[in-house]
Amino acid sequence: MNLKNYLTLLKTGVYLGFLSVFLVYKNFLFPYISSKQLYFNVLVEVLLFFWVGLILKYKDWRPKRSWITGGLLFFLSALLISGILGVDFNLSFWSNVERMLGVFQLAHFFAFYLIIITVFRSPEDWKRLFMVSVVAAFLASLYGIGQKFGIVKSPMGSDRIISTIGNAAYVGAYAIFNIFFALILFFKEKNKPLKYFYAAAAFVILLALVFSGTRGAYIGFAAAVLFMLFLGAVLSKKASLKKAAVAVSVISAVLVGILFLNIHSKFVEESSFLSRLSHISLSDATMQTRLISWRAALEDFHNHPVFGTGYGTFAVTFDKYFDPKFYNYTTSETYFDRAHNNLIDLGSTAGLLGLLSYLSIFSAALYYLIRARRASKVGLVDFVLLLGLILAYFIQNLVVFDSLVTYIAIMVMLGYIN
Repeated sequence: MNLKNYLTLLKTGVYLGFLSVFLVYKNFLFPYISSKQLYFNVLVEVLLFFWVGLILKYKDWRPKRSWITGGLLFFLSALLISGILGVDFNLSFWSNVERMLGVFQLAHFFAFYLIIITVFRSPEDWKRLFMVSVVAAFLASLYGIGQKFGIVKSPMGSDRIISTIGNAAYVGAYAIFNIFFALILFFKEKNKPLKYFYAAAAFVILLALVFSGTRGAYIGFAAAVLFMLFLGAVLSKKASLKKAAVAVSVISAVLVGILFLNIHSKFVEESSFLSRLSHISLSDATMQTRLISWRAALEDFHNHPVFGTGYGTFAVTFDKYFDPKFYNYTTSETYFDRAHNNLIDLGSTAGLLGLLSYLSIFSAALYYLIRARRASKVGLVDFVLLLGLILAYFIQNLVVFDSLVTYIAIMVMLGYIN
């Protein structure tokens, strides 16, 4: 096969990966999870065969070494070691049908990343890849908004949308990534109709974030916006931009103050978005159940500090240190098989080795961004947006954990930085 055919096939295959967002085969167990992951796994395995053929035949197309790639490989290795030394290797490696996020599945995301950094190299390549991601998120957001207003039937009702993703928290996280991807495209695009589309797509995806009712995503996104305004004001040489950033920050602070001064008003109580936003508190029932799971992780940590109990085995720790007070706050959840905090979950199940390996990925990404900015190889807009995205991702992940849709988006983001 010639080079052009290899590249076309692999790029098309990567684009097809985004179709997984829409797959919900109801005859499967946990259809929102298994439908997507099985399709994605098979697709990546087919693509991997051709990727190996490409890099063997065309040595110039082999991906270059980087700290990001090394961090991802270190992360996978740490999770595998934790599984081998942990309480249930099968669960760590294969996971279960409800999550499908064991080492085996994560290896597929890593392969997806390797294919991306191999064949997407030019600005036009990245423009198309971001466009495919944003269009997929735009359509998923429209579907979710349809659920909110009763146009599309939702198994969750109209309070919080799940779109085709199946979990409101995942919708919020997925929306965050694609809002930033849409903004990157918006600021780079010179074609006005496309520029308007990216702005409209960012707005629609933002609505999906709002209607997801995910407070972690709210806080992460809001914190990222304020951080980007501050960073843009500090780094920009334009006085007008500095003034605008300060003005927006002040207005935002005033609006938040007004919201919390009117928590019990009829207007706030009748708005699901404002009500959830204004009732962010450590005493909230959802937060209390998470605190119980986090305490369990901390109590058990000294027993397995380096390698953890084995990646994906948090249910063992939660059951061992179960606190009956859990049922004072909920009767709908029987147990947590994840800590609902990505850092605590990794520290508990994969130990310090797993946690440090995970942090090394994003440390490398930050290193490359800062180095590129100092060398004037990356524009201010890209620099600020990517830092804001990483911050938003980390904050929202303090009360949830990754899923297929976020892992795909993470691989795209890391590939772009790489």
